[in-house]
Amino acid sequence: MNAMNPMRHAGRSAVVAMSFAVSAVFLFSPAQSRALPNPAAAYCERLGYAYRVEKTAQGARGIVTVAPGVEFDAMDFYRGKVGSDYAIGARYGHETKCRVEKKNGYTVEHAVCVAPGDSADSKDAIPLVSFMEMVGEPLQIGQDLIRQNAPSPSSGSFDQALEGAKRQAAKAVTSFDWRNHNGHSYIGPVRDQGNCGSCYSFAASAAAEGTYNVANGLYDANCIDLSESFVIWCIGRLPEYNSHFFGCDGADYDYAELGALCRVGATYEANYPYTERDPGSCTHWDDPVIKFKDWSRIECSDIDGIKAAIMTYGVLDAAVYVSDDFSAYYGGVYSDAYTACDDSPCYYKSTDHAIALVGWDDNPPEGGSGVWILRNSWGSSWGENGYMRIGFTSARVACEATYLTYGPVAVTGHVAVAVSPTAGSWSFTTRPAG
Repeated sequence: MNAMNPMRHAGRSAVVAMSFAVSAVFLFSPAQSRALPNPAAAYCERLGYAYRVEKTAQGARGIVTVAPGVEFDAMDFYRGKVGSDYAIGARYGHETKCRVEKKNGYTVEHAVCVAPGDSADSKDAIPLVSFMEMVGEPLQIGQDLIRQNAPSPSSGSFDQALEGAKRQAAKAVTSFDWRNHNGHSYIGPVRDQGNCGSCYSFAASAAAEGTYNVANGLYDANCIDLSESFVIWCIGRLPEYNSHFFGCDGADYDYAELGALCRVGATYEANYPYTERDPGSCTHWDDPVIKFKDWSRIECSDIDGIKAAIMTYGVLDAAVYVSDDFSAYYGGVYSDAYTACDDSPCYYKSTDHAIALVGWDDNPPEGGSGVWILRNSWGSSWGENGYMRIGFTSARVACEATYLTYGPVAVTGHVAVAVSPTAGSWSFTTRPAG
């Protein structure tokens, strides 16, 4: 890895041969990574269909409208489970079906295009994305974006506060889950980022919400819901942050969005509902905001440290390297060979999608090693109701885990100031209201 900051998570701005099937390959270079929106949203919009997000008690759910009065669950449509007559294959005389594969402890589902009457397991079946490339309608997510930033001194320090009692307490607990802690959930329903590379904002917001809820004893219906749009379309316009993250263009490895939550703060979803479309300016600077005290990194591959941070502070912000099987994940204990954090610094190891961690289980019922409970932002129809159980080091999930801390600071009105990252750890004292 060179001195550049590869894009950690982008979307519309990164060409990705979205080959979420066994025969396809993701392409990366040392100077950049190509990251992902919700692949179902990207597929639906590529075909010219309207995609919308429906909020349910179980979480956000993508809906595609393929004809007047004809709608499907978008993830099911993308995976070939429904709507074959409206899928890309039908335009070329093929049927689109869902192939289900049992892996080593987990299950994946992905679409294949087949001749009429053939099964999804036919030897002549063509993975959906490969088929789209063959017919000249590739599923691409925008254009290349390369960040040329040098490593930033504002990229957070490793926290030593996770030593001692906090670490020992976490080691004694074999399972922990903020979705069900003492019978209550300290994190709201799963979200859907749509066809936008804003996963960095969804992961940061999930961490912020969980941290705030835990610090203030809020749970179930009282959990807060912060605005991802405020992060991507307001804070991302500030010159101090624009080179690190903006809109659907993703974010680099420096986690400047976490520093921004400490210096600038975040407003509520009710004040600025999520939109994938650039409004051209920010009109929400006067909305009330919540500011956080600090953020820190956890040493790469420090499993006990990650556990201690989850149990002590709440939901964590982390990132993963998305493979075909990760994208096609349906359920079970996910594992892969992408486990090493061997770049310098170690947290610059190539990842391309931001997620949150809400808990762990040392002894999953499927057996094997321990897992994190990973929260995605691709809606509740992906994975296990929007979540994944993932091996402690799989998909490089332990390479760049981070957390926020919240102090006794009141909700304030936003004050537009020139925000400048400082060297070392983000340590800020936020101003009380009034």
